[in-house]
Amino acid sequence: MPFKGFEVVGHKNFIQTYDSLPEKHEIKIRIREVRDEMLRDINKGDFIKKKPYPDRYLKLSVKNLYVHDLPNTHRLIYTIRTDEEKKTYQYLDLLTHKEYDVLFGYSTS
Repeated sequence: MPFKGFEVVGHKNFIQTYDSLPEKHEIKIRIREVRDEMLRDINKGDFIKKKPYPDRYLKLSVKNLYVHDLPNTHRLIYTIRTDEEKKTYQYLDLLTHKEYDVLFGYSTS
């Protein structure tokens, strides 16, 4: 059965960082473009295979994580939640490449 709707929401950690960016910032503009894609159920992010996921995400009861590359080596971390009616893309974090590497235990670049 297809979903009747799609929504994109932000976790408070993400919203705090997002709101701190100027309106015309290229990262903020790209995030809005990604949101518009997700509202059409276009998911261009990469599934994060590395498990276990960091504790900060496990506390949010995520079952999956995705990363979307943004300008200036930033990373948008999100999860997809579903129920019988809709699919929800939830933005969790906006990280620099180095923050992402440290959080997931990769060697930093």
